[in-house]
Amino acid sequence: MPAVKLDQLKLESANLAGNFSRPEQFCVLFRELLGGYSNRTFRLQAATGRLKPTPSYHIPDQVLRQVERDVLAQLKAHEQAQALALADALWSAPSYEEKYLAIALLGATGVEPAEPILERFNSWYAAAVDHRLASFLAVAGSRGLRTGARGQWQSVRDSWLKSRRTSGLAHLMLAASDDLETNNLHWLQEGFSTLTQVLQTDDLAILPEALGFFGALARKGEAEAVYFLREIAAGEERTQLVERFIARAGQTLPDKARVQINR
Repeated sequence: MPAVKLDQLKLESANLAGNFSRPEQFCVLFRELLGGYSNRTFRLQAATGRLKPTPSYHIPDQVLRQVERDVLAQLKAHEQAQALALADALWSAPSYEEKYLAIALLGATGVEPAEPILERFNSWYAAAVDHRLASFLAVAGSRGLRTGARGQWQSVRDSWLKSRRTSGLAHLMLAASDDLETNNLHWLQEGFSTLTQVLQTDDLAILPEALGFFGALARKGEAEAVYFLREIAAGEERTQLVERFIARAGQTLPDKARVQINR
């Protein structure tokens, strides 16, 4: 893997971003850049089956982050249709890095109108076989919908809850955790509502993710977390999932908060 020279990387990345409105040329240049920074040791081991299902160039994180920053900066100067044309070209490409950049573009593109974003989100999510890409899509790829088209995002949330698939429930909580980063009380309240719905599925496989999500909620609102646990502990219908959740969730809180729960 060649050493990363920051000045050279910035020049290459800026040149790449300048082809934002030319998807075919962009993809050619992007693959050249990826090849130049790739770890060929990893690529040669792909046949062993020990790597993720999506082939990767295994470039340094610094390279992909620089490209992502420069490409997303171009969104201010381009229409939604141009951004989605590039995102489509990248998503149809074979490598992890290209699909990653497609997802980042999708989530950062304006959602007026929201339908083209929602259509791609749903189709890409259904086609994502790599758990890393599916998780990144659930979080970064949904940001535009979550911040600017809550009605459309609600349809995604409802479908994940209705399906009761462990992966969908986990991704729902990942997205809700991302909402919490805004430090908005509304998202904290909605987060506890989401957790309540997840616990009602009684899917024991989701327990680790539910506990992790509760921890994220508690860090933002300890008092609200205590109230939440006391409420579900007082419930008449306590499923096996809820019983295990209560037993372990309380252990993640400070001693002072545990006393409040036991009152």
